[in-house]
Amino acid sequence: MERLTEELSACSEEFARWWQAHHLATSAAADAPSTTPGRGLTFDYMKLAALDTPGVKLFVCMPGDERTRRSLPLLRGE
Repeated sequence: MERLTEELSACSEEFARWWQAHHLATSAAADAPSTTPGRGLTFDYMKLAALDTPGVKLFVCMPGDERTRRSLPLLRGE
């Protein structure tokens, strides 16, 4: 979670202000590594569930290693 909030804060001044103020909704979270079959890419993901809105979930995926991080631009066609 710390890595995610650091990256979001670096990319968005608005998020950084919200995070610093801690005016964010509470959520339940779980994280786990995931590997893409046949591609060898590894992602860390976090599943966030809005506690006040049953059934609403947000999946956040981030590169789990340097090889995956370097491969992302190729997957986007860059």
